[in-house]
Amino acid sequence: MQVRSRKISSKATRLLKQLEKSRTPEERRRTLLSEAHLPTMLELMGRDAYKFRRVLLRELANLHDKGCARFWTLWNRRFRRESDQSVLRLRDEVESVWNTETAPTEKHRLVEDWLAWRHFRPSEFSLSGWMPFIPAGRLLPDPRNLRGQLVYAVLEQAQRFALCRNPKCPAPYFLARRKDQKYCERGDCTDYAHKQHALSWWNREGNKRRAKKMGRRSRKKRR
Repeated sequence: MQVRSRKISSKATRLLKQLEKSRTPEERRRTLLSEAHLPTMLELMGRDAYKFRRVLLRELANLHDKGCARFWTLWNRRFRRESDQSVLRLRDEVESVWNTETAPTEKHRLVEDWLAWRHFRPSEFSLSGWMPFIPAGRLLPDPRNLRGQLVYAVLEQAQRFALCRNPKCPAPYFLARRKDQKYCERGDCTDYAHKQHALSWWNREGNKRRAKKMGRRSRKKRR
């Protein structure tokens, strides 16, 4: 799966750097709420669109234990870097939220924890998951906050969570197009699904044919 972050303008890049350098929450708020930055903020809001979060959600859910370096190669310009241990723990939480066997109360607790999460630095700079953006009249996930984006993504995609039934699928967490979809759309998994369907059909029809054949033999013996 290839991930391409939507390209942004040089103004948006400068704004993200300015937010990164903010030393206090007050300084960050002043920057975000400045009317001069409104067009740029609207651009960044578009960058956090439905499709972008969907890709992020799948990428994290299917992250392998040794895949953190690749993850940050893809996303380090987008999110504040964290330790591999922190990312893998977040991966496990996303998998739990995705899994149908996880109790609804546990899923709710995990997403609530993401919602309440704050990042603190020695400089007392904090990063929350959400920000009220008055000029646009919206509550938005912070563009630099991974968990805020995941909360939004789960709310958007939870009804489509599915697990590929191919036991060898390298990325089993996928978003189903249909409620009855059992396999993801990777080539190998599609082939596996066709083989399983053919095997199921043959077993079903084979049993009928064998039963019919045994019935004919029984009738011949009675004669």
